[in-house]
Amino acid sequence: MYLIKAGMQNYHRSMRKIYIITVLTAGLFILNACKKDSEVFVPDAGQITGPDTNWYASITPLMPVNDLQTSLLLSPDIDSIDVSNAADTIHSASGLQCIFPAAGCVDSTGAAVNGKIYVQSFLLKNRGHFIAMGLPTASQGNPLVSGGAFSIQLQKGNSILQLAKDSFINISYADTAISQEMKLFNVYMPWSNMPFDWVQDTAKTNTIEPGNYSYNIKSNQLQWINCSRYYGDTTANNKTTLAVKLPPNLTNANTLAYVVVNNVRSVISMSGIAASKEFVATKIPAGLNVTIVTISKDGNFYYLGQQTTTTVMPAANPIAIVPARVTLDDIKNYLNTL
Repeated sequence: MYLIKAGMQNYHRSMRKIYIITVLTAGLFILNACKKDSEVFVPDAGQITGPDTNWYASITPLMPVNDLQTSLLLSPDIDSIDVSNAADTIHSASGLQCIFPAAGCVDSTGAAVNGKIYVQSFLLKNRGHFIAMGLPTASQGNPLVSGGAFSIQLQKGNSILQLAKDSFINISYADTAISQEMKLFNVYMPWSNMPFDWVQDTAKTNTIEPGNYSYNIKSNQLQWINCSRYYGDTTANNKTTLAVKLPPNLTNANTLAYVVVNNVRSVISMSGIAASKEFVATKIPAGLNVTIVTISKDGNFYYLGQQTTTTVMPAANPIAIVPARVTLDDIKNYLNTL
């Protein structure tokens, strides 16, 4: 009986050990699965048509990347002026000061407009805000260093207004590290379905005068204006290429990718290349410390990728980034820190 009792005790001890090991193993598996789900790329399997792994030669308005960009857009500052026989001034929340000329607004027919007019404006001085607005700082692929970009829109009722002929707005805003090399660049978008570009304004009517602590601009147009200078020269000398590989479900149809230069206000867009399934940026000066930023929306899931690197010549192999799943607010908060 003693041997039987001792055997049963050993048996129960062995079974208890097996049970404890089994529970611990299952717990570790569950914890590891939770960690993978929150920190490593997991596609949204609940999409009606399933995850799309296709890359496209051109991006259409119905692709998810357009909704993603729209969800990132900033809200404009809203002010008003009284258009009469006297000049009027606004001081926007962003720090933009605009002096509007007397009787300087007309409607689409060229007729003078008087009375209360609403002014919608943007002032971008944050690299993440350039990303949020889809306005990379490059001209024909050549990186620009921005001293700030702004846009002004005038509206009365449902009508978008213009400046009268020979009328100018005087615009100023404060900035750090004022550069005397800044020029004015205007948005160039030849077709609605093509990415815009910044083109240097060579008209002598619009001017920029850097002060000690601010930029002072005189302009006869209302569209986006970028106070910028080229980062170095526009030749191919000492220029390199950056390429990025993402998980299969993150493609040019649902992802935005940018190169952020860490020591200056410069943001370069990366193009999605369907043939190689990579995001690529060219004409990047070698020796730059940069952060590659990818923002994606796959189904109902958002992803943020970040990778710091130094550009080299010859170009390095594509950088593999595995974005983390985050919320839309997480992405916006991150962009505010750039």
